[in-house]
Amino acid sequence: MSNLPLIYAVVLAWNQWAETRACLESLSKSERVNLRIVLVDNGSTDGTTEQVAQNFPAIEVLRTEANVGIARGYNMGMEYALRQNADFVMILNNDTEMAPNMTFELMAALGSHPAAGMVMPKIYHFFGKPNRLWCAGIEWRPFPPRAKYIGGDAPDGPPFDQVFPIEYAPSCCMLMKSGALKTVGLFDPSYYFYFSDLELSARFWQAGFEILFVPTARMWHKVSMSTQKSVKPQKWWFDM
Repeated sequence: MSNLPLIYAVVLAWNQWAETRACLESLSKSERVNLRIVLVDNGSTDGTTEQVAQNFPAIEVLRTEANVGIARGYNMGMEYALRQNADFVMILNNDTEMAPNMTFELMAALGSHPAAGMVMPKIYHFFGKPNRLWCAGIEWRPFPPRAKYIGGDAPDGPPFDQVFPIEYAPSCCMLMKSGALKTVGLFDPSYYFYFSDLELSARFWQAGFEILFVPTARMWHKVSMSTQKSVKPQKWWFDM
């Protein structure tokens, strides 16, 4: 695998060790890619750092002493990946599981679309409706102002069988070229917990990098496991 481009996968976790473990096990089964994994433990209090060290000794761990938010947490992992000379950086939530060929398919799409700087997989619901989409990208609806999930809760089918450009990708999973990331910059921490993925996507487009939805790359999302017990402010801005 040493002759293949180096991909760093940055997994962000805040508690929910069972979901984190399932995500890491799934990601570790990735096929035909040179993949390293770094887990950013965003101030967990359930022993996540110790559990990763015990169960996944090959996975690198970065830890914050408190929950610093999605943007700062991902930034810590992405900065680390770039320091390790990663050719590509992938970020993903800890409440996801993916097909073994997901990362390979994302890489293949970037290889065949030179103008693209970021790609995202086809993301399904994990619970109860595995053939229904959670998201195939995000588009902005100006009035009333909302970020609309493409394919939100729709059955999978022909409309979602082709690669197509999207305005925004969710931070649930993004694979980015390191060169593009260095040009565009990382997440804006002023967005703190929400919306930083939309702002980063906008900067990719502004810098001339396309963002693509890749249907052959498949992921299943357990949908905000770490925040589902609270009232989430994004419900006022997202049409899911």
